[in-house]
Amino acid sequence: GGADVFVFDILGNAHSDKVFDFNLNEGDALDISNIISGYDGSQDINDFVQLVSQGQDMILKVNADGQGNDFQKVALLDDVEISDSIENLIADGALIIEGGNNYSVPESNSGAPSPAIQINPFIGSSENIEQPAGNETLMI
Repeated sequence: GGADVFVFDILGNAHSDKVFDFNLNEGDALDISNIISGYDGSQDINDFVQLVSQGQDMILKVNADGQGNDFQKVALLDDVEISDSIENLIADGALIIEGGNNYSVPESNSGAPSPAIQINPFIGSSENIEQPAGNETLMI
């Protein structure tokens, strides 16, 4: 539960992730600002980002430069249905396309990092991402 941010840093079908328990109603967000280049607000955002329904899941795809049709899978959102447009998701803060990457891992009272998670995908593999409890940032 709680509002969580899933930060994606690597683009490529071999690096796609599976996100469990993503929930717009809890304020969850997807940050793809690190993998989109060349978007300045004047182009059609749909040239850069797609959400495609696949059964009971949603596939998040990104075309980093917005040129051509070379969309790459970034993540599968497990058991999620999103009917909003990409533009509405951005306006609502559920899809972060610029100005992200300002996340830090806060310290707990003991001086140890609090429950934030950073996952670095390995080349040629996919990661299964379980949503942490509370308000955390998940860097993928």
